[in-house]
Amino acid sequence: MFEHHEIASNDHTNLNLVPVSSNDTPLHTDVLFGAYITKISRLSMKESNFDVDFYVWFKWKGDDVAPGEGMEIINGEINSMELQAELHENDTNYEQYQISASIIQPFDVMLYPFDNHKLIIKIEDCISSIYWLQYIPENLQNTSCSEEIYIPGYKSKSLPTIVENHKYPTDFGSPWQEQMPSTYSQIRLGIGLVRDGWGFYFKLFQGLFVAVAVAMITFTLRPNFAPRFIVGVGALFAAVANYYNVLALQPAVNYLTLADTITFAGIVTIFLSMVGSSISYYLYSFKNNINLSRRFDKYSVITFIFCFIFINLWIGWFATH
Repeated sequence: MFEHHEIASNDHTNLNLVPVSSNDTPLHTDVLFGAYITKISRLSMKESNFDVDFYVWFKWKGDDVAPGEGMEIINGEINSMELQAELHENDTNYEQYQISASIIQPFDVMLYPFDNHKLIIKIEDCISSIYWLQYIPENLQNTSCSEEIYIPGYKSKSLPTIVENHKYPTDFGSPWQEQMPSTYSQIRLGIGLVRDGWGFYFKLFQGLFVAVAVAMITFTLRPNFAPRFIVGVGALFAAVANYYNVLALQPAVNYLTLADTITFAGIVTIFLSMVGSSISYYLYSFKNNINLSRRFDKYSVITFIFCFIFINLWIGWFATH
């Protein structure tokens, strides 16, 4: 009924026997799977990775495949993998594994600190292509995450599990490339992270907000009072120092994030306040127009405060919607 061919599979240096029927129609084994994520022990946006603990189990019939032996995580590495339970009775097979893994996760921080993320785990069988093995979700209830998962600053939720055929742009040197494309069944499961409120936003930028407030206070000082400019310079340096703290929490990306924009708005506000102080000093000392200088300070501080608050609220609303 069947003849057998050998093929070097994905990654994948293992030899795989591919069953081909008499009319060259490939056959595969359906493998039911479920998963339960128990813990995210570490998450680093700056290093673009996270550590996860989860359970995964497989149910299948026959002895043509061994899902546990060939399982690998495509976007990371398995740190430990323990067989927790197994049953092989007649033609029915069941295996359950507890896995600890490190996952490489590029984070989109465009909207940081109002960022939301999807932590994805990609699982494939490095031995058996879709001509041998096809994953099928057991049911939606059996693929979820623990309610006890806690990641500071975020709310977590289960994401729908996806199974798709992952085709590699190479045949891995296979002599049967016309008959056997390099396609593998892939499981994608994970957790969605959503920012929980505005608390982290205010904590992240409290240094910047204080620096802007101090810069606004200078408009209450006499224009020819030397410390007025010294305070403005100090506020500018404080804003820059706060920005270094912000950068320390973000990955190195080649685009401006929301945090960069907010910091830039604060630095520009402080700089313009120093320009305003110079104009007020000119009106006060060189034009001897004390009333005009005072009115200029009054309208300047109102304008700067209103614009800075409006920009921050608008940016926050835009990011959260």
